[in-house]
Amino acid sequence: MLAFIRNISLLLVSTGLFVSCSTLQIKDPSKQMVRPGLPTQTAQISYSFSMTTSEEIKINSISLLRNGNRTVITNFTLTNLADGKLLKPQAAFNKGNYYVSFNTGANGVNINDADSIEIGYVASGKQKSAVIVPELKSAVLMK
Repeated sequence: MLAFIRNISLLLVSTGLFVSCSTLQIKDPSKQMVRPGLPTQTAQISYSFSMTTSEEIKINSISLLRNGNRTVITNFTLTNLADGKLLKPQAAFNKGNYYVSFNTGANGVNINDADSIEIGYVASGKQKSAVIVPELKSAVLMK
């Protein structure tokens, strides 16, 4: 089932469309390798996506699904694109446009491996979820 969801999500991303629900639209999911600037630092993979909400929602969880393993992301950044302010990810937020980003360690991970991001959220008192497949950005960032 997960493979089917990944294939459908990959098709949507590769055709330039976005994952859409009546409440949440997600677009431009991407991942990028971030190389350390100092020898004491480690490489990371940076994930990001934009989302538009048509009503108030609250993000309950973000999980990274890679090679059959689920990693719960507890530290992510949520930015309101209208004013550039950082929001508390645990709080409910109003309809609008937002940018979400998070990093994970890259040790032992192939950046080309297929992975997906699952967003669990509450809207209108109902638990919902969306699964997206990030597109690999070719450029490598330096810290």
